[in-house]
Amino acid sequence: MTGFLTALYQTESRNRPQCIVGERLITRAELMKDAITLAANLPGEKRIAVHCQSAHLFTIALMAIWQRGSTVILPATDKPAYLGTIDDQFDLFLDDASIEDLMKAGQATCPQQPDTIPTPTRCFAVFFTSGSTGLPKPITKTLEQIEQEVTIQDPLWSPMISPSARIVGLVSHQHIYGLIFRVIWPVMSGRIFTADPAPFWEMMQGDLNQGDVLITSPAHLKNLHPGLADIARPSLIFSSGGPLDYKHAQATRDMFGTCPIEIYGSTETGGIAYRRQTSTETDWTPLPGVKPRLNDKRCLAVQGPHIAQSDWYQTEDKADIDQTSGKFRLLGRADRIVKVEGKRVSLSSVEQHLMVSDLVSEAVVLLPDDKDRRLGAIIVLSDAGVARHKELGTFRMGRLLRREIADFEEDAALPQRWRFVDQIPTDSQGKRPFHLLRAVFTQRPTEPDILYTVQTNDQVALKLRLREDLIYFAGHFPDMPILPGVTQLHWATSYASSMFGTPETTCEVSQLKFRKPMLPGHVVNLEMRLDANRQKVKFRYFSDIDGDLSSGILKYGGDAA
Repeated sequence: MTGFLTALYQTESRNRPQCIVGERLITRAELMKDAITLAANLPGEKRIAVHCQSAHLFTIALMAIWQRGSTVILPATDKPAYLGTIDDQFDLFLDDASIEDLMKAGQATCPQQPDTIPTPTRCFAVFFTSGSTGLPKPITKTLEQIEQEVTIQDPLWSPMISPSARIVGLVSHQHIYGLIFRVIWPVMSGRIFTADPAPFWEMMQGDLNQGDVLITSPAHLKNLHPGLADIARPSLIFSSGGPLDYKHAQATRDMFGTCPIEIYGSTETGGIAYRRQTSTETDWTPLPGVKPRLNDKRCLAVQGPHIAQSDWYQTEDKADIDQTSGKFRLLGRADRIVKVEGKRVSLSSVEQHLMVSDLVSEAVVLLPDDKDRRLGAIIVLSDAGVARHKELGTFRMGRLLRREIADFEEDAALPQRWRFVDQIPTDSQGKRPFHLLRAVFTQRPTEPDILYTVQTNDQVALKLRLREDLIYFAGHFPDMPILPGVTQLHWATSYASSMFGTPETTCEVSQLKFRKPMLPGHVVNLEMRLDANRQKVKFRYFSDIDGDLSSGILKYGGDAA
């Protein structure tokens, strides 16, 4: 198999189409010409950061920077706050617009093709992943390492792909998986890759050809929709960034006619193993040349020519290994890095960014449920935060804190489930056991916030704020949560009992009417009036804006006093 730069610069395949931009095919000759032009017009900086939406411009930038002898720096995102945390790692930043401007500026000149092709061992790319401190950690790879991995994987997949198949990517090429599968592998194997960004199914489903190869993530395969049943059938589907659960693996097979190939690995290691889930017990098969073993904590260590050569790389993934076959089963992480929507998320980093807010006193971030991969945050608010929470409510308070950290974190790292507590749960030793933290998310509130109460002998007026996280909103209904009528009736009975001393159960409810729905976050009034002989209570829910919401009469048997 030909190397990445060799394939692009070799004379005999110069007119071969390499990528498609819109409906236009771009040849290797065009890529080479643009890369030579860009290289001639690049400033002299040695560390050049690249963040592109177009895989076409991204490929040109890789060629040009390595041709100049510079190092490619690959930020995970182009958000300003994130770039600010790694600005000591690069001297120049290039995006789609700046690359196009530099190429246009150099079109008047006719730079010559270089006499030699850069050596892969001297072509460096720096990726970023979440370190133990929560800050982006640089990981340096050589083009030689990347090419070695492609050389290992290509024989596994090429026999299942037709010569005319294109590589269609829904994932970003800024990360190691996307770079290898969307750009390096297609070039080395001579396949056309699509260059336009298509992070959502809707952006690519009309452009897929029969037999194409899809490069996806678990986040994509968990969000299939019925319209995909009518698109052309891909020959292979790849997924990486985190394990795909069996249910969604089978849903993908049913939708597309092929079970996805999952690639397990990391930024540090590249690919380690693969699997196709034909059952719930499908183990991971190491890639050819990769050796696995466990340390004394039963965490997986791996060795391979593209990983650390003769050295063993120690992961924080717990595992069991079949000593006969070498296949293994993953059992979760031992550190505070988790996978959300295929992205590695540092829980420490998210906590640190939340703590920057003057609304937050303490923060703990976790995955509350193994089956629900939405990130959760347990927050102790500052005095200012408590006041704002009373004003906004739980749902809008969570959205506010999401916005505050959005400049620092990718979308996958923004918590979706929020719990605001007086203190973080601890055990008798002052530690924060995982089971206690998770329990916070299973204890949904059952009562509204009572904003004020006015009571006379036979009348009570309550102002209630319907918390967004009330247990009664869960599943009623999924797309439009409303407060169930039975809950409204229960509250009226309960508050009447506590205020008037009436029984906690009624013998009859009459004139019950539900006029308008009560929604999460709404502030409503509950008015209750006890009749003279204490045999019944009239209640009415109403809103200052929407008027009457519901009403009824609670009747009690015998003496209710």
